[in-house]
Amino acid sequence: MLKSLFIIASVLFCFNLYSQDELIESLGTAPAIQILERDVKVQKSTFNAFSLKVHGKSSDVEKDLVKYFSSRYKADFKKNKGNQEALGVTMSDVINETVTLILLFDEKDGMVTADVVVDLGGKALDSNFNSQAADRMESLLKTFAKEHYNGLYEDVISDQEKNFSKEEKNLAKAVKEGEGLVKSKEQRTEDMAKAEKEITDALAKIEQLKADIEKAKTDVSNLEGEIEKNIKDQEAQKSVVEKEQQRLNKLKIAAEGLKK
Repeated sequence: MLKSLFIIASVLFCFNLYSQDELIESLGTAPAIQILERDVKVQKSTFNAFSLKVHGKSSDVEKDLVKYFSSRYKADFKKNKGNQEALGVTMSDVINETVTLILLFDEKDGMVTADVVVDLGGKALDSNFNSQAADRMESLLKTFAKEHYNGLYEDVISDQEKNFSKEEKNLAKAVKEGEGLVKSKEQRTEDMAKAEKEITDALAKIEQLKADIEKAKTDVSNLEGEIEKNIKDQEAQKSVVEKEQQRLNKLKIAAEGLKK
């Protein structure tokens, strides 16, 4: 069975690099590390490569892996037809030979595959040729993968903490606005109850005024009857007064006649 020399960050579902939510979700479980090796095309030749698959952008992984090998082995990488290539690299902790390192990168669905070819001069290092050197290469790539993920987690956690703080402030703002809305609702409810009471009181007042108007109408009608009766009484009394005046005058005349 082919010995694994391939570092994989395993996830349970498809990851889209450009979705921060999906990145956070996929990193919710610590990446598992697996090792494989595979054949890759370098120009027109086929070489065995140690491959690692990690989350991130191809440009970032390329930059970090070049820096990793450069700082560790003073490798001087140059671009060669899209690949990174460093000649005359001494990797004494891996193999006692001067090698050429060739790095190839491919990005798909938010995952970057980096293929590392250790060219021994026409033949690439593999587990069948030198299992001990292959084991050391495996350890080397594991270390890089762990450092890569440590940095990625730091960045994601920092972004998430900022986002969490922002959402906390948004929540506090929403709660404050909600409290203001509840207070406004209570005030408007009181205003509505007060207005409804004023309407009820006004309707009752209207009914009372209607009753007063009906009573006034009755009173006016009664008074009109009394006025009419009074006019008739006045006319009758005038007749009585006139009659008594005539009688009085007649008596006075008679009395004057006796004095003569």
